[in-house]
Amino acid sequence: MSETKLCSDMNGATKKINVIMSAATRLNIMKKISVPRIAVVGTESTGKTSLINRIVNKDFLPSGPGIVTRMPIKIGLHRTPMNDPLRRKYKVKNGDWATINQSTKAYTDFNEVSNRLCEIMKQQAGEGVNSTEIIVNIYSESAVNLTLVDLPGLVVNKIEGQPENIPEQIEKMVTEYIRDPKTIILCVLPANIPQSNWKAWDVVRRVDSSDKRTLAAVTHIDAMVDGTDANEILSGKNIKIPLGMIGIRNRNQNQLTNGISIDMIEDLEKNYFVSDYPKFAETCGIKYLKNRLNELLEEKVEENIPIVIEKLETKRKTTKTELNELGVKEDIGPDRKEKLRNIIIKFYNQYTKLTYSGSATIENNNELPCTKIRNMFYKNLKDKLPTDHKQKLMENKVKIMTENSNGLTNLSPYKAFKKLCKKETIRYCEPSVECARCVQRELLNGINTCTGDVKHMFKNYPQIKKQFHQIIKELLDGYFQESEKLIKTHIESLASHSIHRGAFLESIRNEVINLPPEGEQPVSVFGPTTNNQPASPFGLTTNNQQKLASDNAVRLTSKFINCLGDNIALINSNHSNQPDSSI
Repeated sequence: MSETKLCSDMNGATKKINVIMSAATRLNIMKKISVPRIAVVGTESTGKTSLINRIVNKDFLPSGPGIVTRMPIKIGLHRTPMNDPLRRKYKVKNGDWATINQSTKAYTDFNEVSNRLCEIMKQQAGEGVNSTEIIVNIYSESAVNLTLVDLPGLVVNKIEGQPENIPEQIEKMVTEYIRDPKTIILCVLPANIPQSNWKAWDVVRRVDSSDKRTLAAVTHIDAMVDGTDANEILSGKNIKIPLGMIGIRNRNQNQLTNGISIDMIEDLEKNYFVSDYPKFAETCGIKYLKNRLNELLEEKVEENIPIVIEKLETKRKTTKTELNELGVKEDIGPDRKEKLRNIIIKFYNQYTKLTYSGSATIENNNELPCTKIRNMFYKNLKDKLPTDHKQKLMENKVKIMTENSNGLTNLSPYKAFKKLCKKETIRYCEPSVECARCVQRELLNGINTCTGDVKHMFKNYPQIKKQFHQIIKELLDGYFQESEKLIKTHIESLASHSIHRGAFLESIRNEVINLPPEGEQPVSVFGPTTNNQPASPFGLTTNNQQKLASDNAVRLTSKFINCLGDNIALINSNHSNQPDSSI
């Protein structure tokens, strides 16, 4: 059976708290606003944790006999509508979820929350207690923004295996939490124990002697010994608590084992009080407890209203003064669209002059963005393009590559030459892409160089400037990606194919093998061989041919790479992120 919505029956507090918190967030005064907090206090094994589960309508806190809660568990409830950005962050489109401490994991199965809390307490507290808070944040569309604190149960009698001072440790911890005057204290009192032995009540009274912020929940009514009942307790005959003494019947162990849900126990609880305590049936049960908490929370929230109103009025006056100083009083009128249109046109005209045409002036006679961009293409890029090809093409490496590519011929190997050229050409890629990135940054910085009317308008309308910046950034990001792809494609194309092209091949033809004009026979370069070594078709010995191949590979590869410099700069210039007329 599905459970009811988180924090159901607390809609009144939900609306008020969420309105106050929303206003406080917009006014940036959250630090001055206290989120309502309910601290649940009780001795061990009195149903304290089970009660919190019922208030939240989720079985997520570990419970059982003895000390189960060994560390304070701070439970933050957060209203999270279906369109809240947190749902996208945690990837939870529907339903409720929880997080524990600083973990980014979203728990949609609340049984996992219980298991994880047990693991943490076992690791950090062992058989004792630890004052370090465990923070559980629960997000739900129906939640009310408040904080619940499940504190370790007060110990009456220490058992074997526990630290000697564990009762004092827990009492000190509980006292620290309930000392805050803005904290509502929910004191859980067991009906099956004599009132004189209610340790939780003694601790609470020492802190809140006036009982102005203490509400009592009486549990274990159905576990009282035969012949006794809770009528005197519920009537407040011996202990009177002004905010209420509310009877509660939680699930017992058999009901938990048999899978009785939170929804089902509410009906069983109602029937129980109608049958056994008809006089108090209307003021007992979890539903009535939630209503009382709702009323107390509303009162606490209303204490924050004067702070919000005061801050809101101060903010209103400050904003009005700023608007008057900026001369934007008329913006309330119907001509806002026309004014925005004029701002866009003026910005476009000046931005184009600054970043493209150059027919503009800026403060302090600094360089225009378009001047900086031109220097990036024709000066900075040229300086950054690699020219140390002979250092990279070490003679021994070229020689090995050449010999490995010779095959059965003694001619300068074309494959080795092509491979060397490609390797060196690719080195142009990184500085070329970096040049495009610098242009992108300069175009974006061009917004901040606007002068005159545009600068004044940006001062008056910072949100418009922010939007311009965002739009242009998105455009430039897209242009840069296209430019980067084009630059890499172009350089790879040059590396793979340029050595096939006419003018450069003609240079190779003349320099490497010194071929004669068509129709004539090749002439020996070094003359006839003198040591009976086999000669190439061009009159070279084997050793001389290999030496020539190695030298020519280094020299011509370097020449080939240097020939590309102007070509690379040109492709950057023609395909850079120039301002778009659609801005």
